[in-house]
Amino acid sequence: MKVPWRHFVFSVFFVMTISILFPRGQAWAGEEDVKLQDFIKVSQYVDWPEQAMGSAFSDFVFGVIGDNDFYNRLLDMEKGKWFNGHPVAVREVVRLTAKDLGQCQVLFIADSQKGRLKEIFSALKPYFILTVSDIRHFAQKGGMVEFIPKENQITFAINTGQVEKTKLKISSRLLQLATIVNSSGE
Repeated sequence: MKVPWRHFVFSVFFVMTISILFPRGQAWAGEEDVKLQDFIKVSQYVDWPEQAMGSAFSDFVFGVIGDNDFYNRLLDMEKGKWFNGHPVAVREVVRLTAKDLGQCQVLFIADSQKGRLKEIFSALKPYFILTVSDIRHFAQKGGMVEFIPKENQITFAINTGQVEKTKLKISSRLLQLATIVNSSGE
């Protein structure tokens, strides 16, 4: 009789430990972490025109539109860091205004914004902003870098036509790893 009781206690302890370490709804946490790291890494393979970077010590700004969790995690990850001689800042883009958009060098557009893509792309036209998203067919719709989850990894597509329009230059090393899309998105 003692053996079943021990099995029961062990089973309860095991289930409680697993539920604490891997709470329900966290199944995609690994994918989200990879997406966040790739969002930062992609920018390392992009050159911006001088006028896009501001003065020598102006912020290099990662913007996020539509995903508070992604924004908060990015904010924590990049706090106090520097990028190409510029302090990194993370900003949540709430309005499509010059004040909110004009400071960004890279903008993550969350899936929740897929119905606003034309409006967002229109607002971005005067700026040198690399757009990144996990929205399905984002690159074909006029975005620049689309993250595509595939077999426990993130692959990506790059819309070279959109990148060229903004005078950004993406490293050939990054382009070799991507599916190339050349679409105006219009």
